[in-house]
Amino acid sequence: MHTVTPPKPRPATPDQLAGILTQAGTASQAVRGIVHDTLGCDAIAAPELYLILDQLEDLAYALDQALRQLAGSLVHSLAVWDVREDIWDAKPATSVAQACDQLDDAATYAYRAGRRTAAARAVIAGQSYTGGPNHTTTSSTSTGSTSTASTGTGAGR
Repeated sequence: MHTVTPPKPRPATPDQLAGILTQAGTASQAVRGIVHDTLGCDAIAAPELYLILDQLEDLAYALDQALRQLAGSLVHSLAVWDVREDIWDAKPATSVAQACDQLDDAATYAYRAGRRTAAARAVIAGQSYTGGPNHTTTSSTSTGSTSTASTGTGAGR
């Protein structure tokens, strides 16, 4: 029987590391932007929210994959570098295993977030609206315009 040895992983290049860090920062800023833009609890109709949730579902699934791949990269680091710990009796392999467990949990939650987001999209997929918003204030002006919006996408994934 032949034993196949996997190739030794290679270190990420400085350009790769800079790119990953930039992309993580961009994703973080994008989510903070959504938080900022929704602070006022303004109404978002289902057809528009459906499209937003579609993107966030993709984000959740991609985050699941990214976290799992980053955990793999951390494991590979043990084969590439002579990893040391700041604490004299700590073992790098133990710390990496613990970090990978935490990343696996985080990835699982991201996956579940994607599934729940898909379920929310499916529930609102058939909603539409006509006319303008239903304001209860006593405004003397009205646009009188009528519009209809619908997701028209079915139940999603």
